[in-house]
Amino acid sequence: MSAKPHQLHAAPEIGVRRVWLAGHDTRVLEVSGTGPALVLIHGFSDSADSWRPLLARAARAGRRAVAVDLPGFGAAGAPNGPVLGSFTAVARAAAERAAGPGGGAVLVGHSMGGMVAMQTAIEDDGRLAGIVPVATAGLHHPGWIAAVGSRPGAWLARTLPAGLVHAGARAGVRRLAVHEVSPDVAEHLPRQAGHLRGRRVAEQVELLRRLRAQTTIPLEVARIACPVLFVWGGRDAAAVFARNRARLEGLAAGAPSSRGVVIEECGHTPQLEAPQELWAHVEDFAGSLGRGA
Repeated sequence: MSAKPHQLHAAPEIGVRRVWLAGHDTRVLEVSGTGPALVLIHGFSDSADSWRPLLARAARAGRRAVAVDLPGFGAAGAPNGPVLGSFTAVARAAAERAAGPGGGAVLVGHSMGGMVAMQTAIEDDGRLAGIVPVATAGLHHPGWIAAVGSRPGAWLARTLPAGLVHAGARAGVRRLAVHEVSPDVAEHLPRQAGHLRGRRVAEQVELLRRLRAQTTIPLEVARIACPVLFVWGGRDAAAVFARNRARLEGLAAGAPSSRGVVIEECGHTPQLEAPQELWAHVEDFAGSLGRGA
């Protein structure tokens, strides 16, 4: 039997370690290489594991890359302050750790992680080389986000049996997060489920509620000074991209040094559904920045 495309090359070694970032005990997955370093930030109810396909490609390309668990997600402890402030503090610390004294890391954020990347760039003092928000939140939120992140949504997540909440979360992932169950999606789903045991889903829904209450949407992307590459999935059901495309692209264009690309036959998780195409865009963008190389 011939090997599947994703099995043709042995997976490069990905280092996994616990670190303290901005006062938070968390976990990072990383590969060594040259810069600009990539700092990969996951989406809601996910973890650094969602970036394994891109980490493998970064390792093969000799690109330094680090994926981090945000506070309250994956194997990280809970936020120790305002939710978005804790997220951006960890992202900033991860970027400084990954880039070293020369600075110039690129933040690549998926969904909620894209919002974190944008807010970090808004607050940046010139140390970031660029950001890549992927299927990003923070510009426009569809109705299901408001429902899940509402007080009734958080109450239901706390009150219903954990098994029922987990079943609902799994169904939501399959319905909203992916257009096609690729081999990388199938490999990742058990890892994602492994981080959602017990009351973890309810805790994350409460974080979403707090995040929505503490954040004004759309973010002030006009304040982003560094280069920005927006990446969208043309069949992203979570962002309802087909219906909201003009609005999303219009809001994204408010960032002064920005451009966008659409991976047409892809849903909400390009890093899992179309990792090679996403990697090509990210590597081209990072290579064009010319800092830290």
